[in-house]
Amino acid sequence: MTWRKAGFAGFVAAWFVWFNGASLRVHFAPDDMMNMAYYFQAGPWKLTAALITPWTGFYRPMGGLFYMTLFAAAGLNPAPYHAAILMVLAGCVWLTYRFAKLLGAGELAGGLAALVMAYHPGLSNLYYNPAFVFDVLCLFFYLAAFVCYGWLRGSERTPQWSQALVFLLLFLAALQSKEMAVTLPAALLVWEWFYGRRWRKAAWLWGLAALLDAASVAGKLFGAGALIGQPGYAPVFSVQRVLDFQRMMVSDVFLERHYPVWPVWAGLTIVACVSLVCRKYRKRWPALGYCWIFSIGIAPLPIEFLQGRSGACLAIPAVGLAVFMAVAITELAKLPGRRTVTAAVVVVVVALWAHRIHYLQSWLVEPAMVRLGQTGWGVIGQFRELNPHLPSGSRIVLLHDPSTDLETAFIAQLWFHDRTVEIHLQRQNPMTPRELAGMDALFDFQDGKLVRVK
Repeated sequence: MTWRKAGFAGFVAAWFVWFNGASLRVHFAPDDMMNMAYYFQAGPWKLTAALITPWTGFYRPMGGLFYMTLFAAAGLNPAPYHAAILMVLAGCVWLTYRFAKLLGAGELAGGLAALVMAYHPGLSNLYYNPAFVFDVLCLFFYLAAFVCYGWLRGSERTPQWSQALVFLLLFLAALQSKEMAVTLPAALLVWEWFYGRRWRKAAWLWGLAALLDAASVAGKLFGAGALIGQPGYAPVFSVQRVLDFQRMMVSDVFLERHYPVWPVWAGLTIVACVSLVCRKYRKRWPALGYCWIFSIGIAPLPIEFLQGRSGACLAIPAVGLAVFMAVAITELAKLPGRRTVTAAVVVVVVALWAHRIHYLQSWLVEPAMVRLGQTGWGVIGQFRELNPHLPSGSRIVLLHDPSTDLETAFIAQLWFHDRTVEIHLQRQNPMTPRELAGMDALFDFQDGKLVRVK
């Protein structure tokens, strides 16, 4: 590693820590309590079995492995969860660089793409909201599987079975993290074609990945916990939905705030078309054409027809667009043929990006970080202060809980760490005084303080 490469790697690491360090002080999101209670109720054996049976439709078991491992070690302390997510994201930054190199990008372009993914305010909830751990894990294993496949296919050699098993396990982990991973076989097949490779040497491996993909899709459609049957997951196949999604993706990835971005989008489309159509530029800058196909036509497909998918959900397409922009900027900066010009362009671009994300972080992200999970964190604090304990099989009622959904019940379930304890929210389904008298324990929130009244 040259001193320049090491210096830039250190700069990216410092950038990552500077912009992400504050997330260690953020609370849990309300969905975290729901997710953790779901996996806790499922139990370790069911969760373990779900990891290797994608056709069952069990809800994102890799996320369950993340939650339950940390819950066993750290309980309801959010800091270790955030630290673990940041470590996975740091791996994603390095994999973005390897992904760019696999597509033929230069060292500088790969480094800039990694810098973009080290912190992107348009994907801000990816970095501070633990409920999006599914997107974090999917991004990591998706890129890892892609890079692994590219390494296996180096010099167009035929993969060995032991090597192929590593790729398939990474792909399975991506599928079991989130549905975005289903596009990987298509992305790899287009990569083989676009770079003029003899893909038939790896056809058997691609076929196994496609079978794994089909099993996962079947689970999401027909499994016991079929995701497509849940609210918010029913696709609407229409041109308007596609246009709405594309506008949202442009707004988030290109940070559309206070200024129109469609002219920029149109210009990038022209650059991509030139790289696709013109043989000269396709050979010189193949990453431009591939990243455009990947980011616009392949990666978004699982969410393109769903409503309201933005932010962290765009992580995988954002990697492709980051590589696209990094290659376009560095190659255009090299056209004058002078290193000083290239260096000056890169410094200006990085400075403008830093200024933009600092502004958006201060204006939008930091207030959202402060607001996240305040009610739930207060409830957790009250349970810690009271420190109640109950025998197995107890039936309890929570009176006047401060949440507006089931968050307090989830927190209580996790606090008692007992699947046999039955939690009832009086606010949800009021009990009569006689029914309340028959319960084993009553807890009330009096002036915001948790007290045991029975």
